[in-house]
Amino acid sequence: MKPVSCIDPDGRGSYGGSQMWWDDKVLINSGCGIVAGLDSLLHMQGVEEIGRAEYMKKLTDASTYIKPVRIPFWKKEIKVFGQYFVGSLGVTLPRLKRGLKKLIRSLGLTAKVRSYRRNFVERTKQVLKQDIPVILLIRAPFNNVTLYDPDSIQPRDKVGQHYVTITDYDEDRGMFDISSWGRKYKIATDDLKKFSVIARFCYLERSNA
Repeated sequence: MKPVSCIDPDGRGSYGGSQMWWDDKVLINSGCGIVAGLDSLLHMQGVEEIGRAEYMKKLTDASTYIKPVRIPFWKKEIKVFGQYFVGSLGVTLPRLKRGLKKLIRSLGLTAKVRSYRRNFVERTKQVLKQDIPVILLIRAPFNNVTLYDPDSIQPRDKVGQHYVTITDYDEDRGMFDISSWGRKYKIATDDLKKFSVIARFCYLERSNA
């Protein structure tokens, strides 16, 4: 599946949304969970393409429901378990789930927020087969989870605490295709099984009731 493509003024599309499009430093630093939540919701609504300006309006609205843990009056970067934060400790998974539920209700939609952590490769494959993207929260204090270029499979970035959206599974390589910062990456499932890494998963289950 493909995540929503956000079309910029030059007509170029993205692979999902990006918190880097905000001006707010706190949300640039801690808004990846909000992006993953909104992208999942837009996919559930059948939105394949959207203008960047309209996307940012929806993202800003979503940030009033899915809120990072802000540190009042703190303007400088702080380092916690190897991660730098600007005025916020990010969006916890419980906050993401609560915020998503409120946002869904506010839009008059019906969906359940499901989560899991065990047997995550098989569980994720089952969800993806239903054409449902999966939100992944990575917590790796040593920044030892690598994001790979999807074509060359060369390391491109490393992450510590970060939300991404899983869009597919590469059976041959044992890797997830993911969306992050408006770009496509791959991530090795073995990296998510490392002793020092915590991986948590959630998704929106469509409902008619």
